[in-house]
Amino acid sequence: MGEIAIAIERDGGSLVARWTGKSQSVDPASVLAPVFSELVLLAVAEGLPVIHDFCALDFFNSATVSAIIRHIKVLGESKVSTTVRYDGGLRWQRSFFDALAVTAAKTEHLTVLSIPSVKP
Repeated sequence: MGEIAIAIERDGGSLVARWTGKSQSVDPASVLAPVFSELVLLAVAEGLPVIHDFCALDFFNSATVSAIIRHIKVLGESKVSTTVRYDGGLRWQRSFFDALAVTAAKTEHLTVLSIPSVKP
């Protein structure tokens, strides 16, 4: 798989950010910040919840984790309801998102969902 890509689309009454590829950059914020800004602006302006779908993502590094956490914090501060979906069958995704789920349990605007793996 190639570099990280995030496709933003409307699905019903939500904005869905579908993540694919790999994020191995030491500075992923340079790529992610414009996408995150657009997503927050759209969600707030249109009053829509956001779904981050990581199920098809092949890999992200710890620098990407930091950028994602900052973005989720901004969504929460903006009172945007956010759902994070991940592939629970992938150990590397499960280890990060299970930890995020602990935080979500204490947060009003965040839900973390494990989706059954569809990859062989």
